[in-house]
Amino acid sequence: FDRAWKYLDVPNYAFHQQFIDADHNDEQWTVVDLPHYQPRKKEAICWYRKRFHWEHHTNGDEQHIYLHFTVHESGLE
Repeated sequence: FDRAWKYLDVPNYAFHQQFIDADHNDEQWTVVDLPHYQPRKKEAICWYRKRFHWEHHTNGDEQHIYLHFTVHESGLE
């Protein structure tokens, strides 16, 4: 789970809707493993993306995925 995330650091002046779209081309993003630390400026937003292969099981059981992220904000330049 911690391997091969995509990372991009962008200016904080606008909302970047294209990054949310599932078909967004993220080939130019940096590949990182978690946990990941990248010093950044206060005016920047860090984006992370990860693709998962999801198989739907038809046996009637419910499936749940829970993601919990903790952000550590020390060391801003």
